Amino acid sequence: CLSAVLLRRVQLSTVLNNLLAVRICRPVPQKSSLPLSVVNINNMSNIVAKKLAKKIIRLRKERGMSQEELAFIAGLDRTYVGRIENLKRNPTLNTLVKIATAFDMDVYELLNFNQM
Repeated sequence: CLSAVLLRRVQLSTVLNNLLAVRICRPVPQKSSLPLSVVNINNMSNIVAKKLAKKIIRLRKERGMSQEELAFIAGLDRTYVGRIENLKRNPTLNTLVKIATAFDMDVYELLNFNQM
């Protein structure tokens, strides 16, 4: 039984070492090698994430809610709401529906940044 455990550890160690060797030897792409469209999409994504975070913070404060209260009403973890507001996480559509419902609005209204 002990030899089987040691064998698994050696096999796992070998697999990990091979993965690390592949990652180290693979050249890292330069930023300039990305197509312009990819750079623009990433930039747009960051802008939308910032606007969404600001809107969630504004709506939460207008209603006098803490992150913990919003998370409880939306059925989310308290730390997850904070991470969305701090741009550490990108919420899924399902999460956006939960947040919008907690604010008693549609997802469309939550994502409408013209009325900020």
